[in-house]
Amino acid sequence: MKNLFTIFISVFALCCVFSCDEANDTTSTYYDGLFTVYGESVIPEMHDTAFVVGDLSYLGLQKGDKALMRVSCFIDNVYGPKYARWQVDKLYEKIEKHAITKLSAQDSAEYVSPVLGIGGYYTYGAAWAWLGTQMLNVVYNTDGSAPAFNLDAEGAVNDTLKLRLTAKITDGEETAAKLLCYDLTTARNMIEQSALNRLLTYDTIYTSITMQYRDAVNDSIIDATIIGGKLANPF
Repeated sequence: MKNLFTIFISVFALCCVFSCDEANDTTSTYYDGLFTVYGESVIPEMHDTAFVVGDLSYLGLQKGDKALMRVSCFIDNVYGPKYARWQVDKLYEKIEKHAITKLSAQDSAEYVSPVLGIGGYYTYGAAWAWLGTQMLNVVYNTDGSAPAFNLDAEGAVNDTLKLRLTAKITDGEETAAKLLCYDLTTARNMIEQSALNRLLTYDTIYTSITMQYRDAVNDSIIDATIIGGKLANPF
């Protein structure tokens, strides 16, 4: 089912540029990508290495925030990468992290919009899970107004946390994509205790996401489920 409704669109391309400053005998590089702030360091998405860049509060970023940024590296050609200096050059977009929540009956009646599918974001794919967060790049039709999305936890089966995405979108002719980020730890109280106890026995867990999908070929709206990702157990 995943292959039927996944729309692969490239939002950003990996950028790594090298240059040499002969006067200072240094080589500089820069990387455009997603980073998670950890104190005065940033951690590139899907990697374990942290780069010390200094206090980022002047950019409005705090510990745990995720952002699309340009991070530059300056390497001394004599002393090598061990003494590299890192800094944030550009903040393109702060990615808001949402809680996993259960909608009221009234709101549920409004969050009934189907999506076109999911699309590839940068070099990360369309859906992935990492450092306790669920990432999902949703593609949809809109009239240009802001959409609203909600991620609910429907429970857990063995090592898999089952999630459902719902949307409130004003349909239109414009096709857009939005990268969504959810804190998986906020789903803990939404899981039945016996299922949670079993989930806690796993060091690594999976997520699955179900959403309403517009099947243009058959002119229908159906439920589609994808694998959201695999990550270290955040519970």
